Amino acid sequence: VKSSCCHGNVLPTHQSAQQKIMEQRKESFYNDYVKSLLVEAGKLGITKQHLLDLIERGENDGSINS
Repeated sequence: VKSSCCHGNVLPTHQSAQQKIMEQRKESFYNDYVKSLLVEAGKLGITKQHLLDLIERGENDGSINS
């Protein structure tokens, strides 16, 4: 069974379901983490650039497994 994707590609149904789940997880991540991070950063006077620097620091310090 195949279903069409948003870009006109035809994918097996299980891949489409996996993509839908991944998109839902990404939206939840945004709502559950990113929004609250931005609110707290604003309260602390942390700029967007400083947040980006902190993200890079987290990627580069070896403490986070990707």
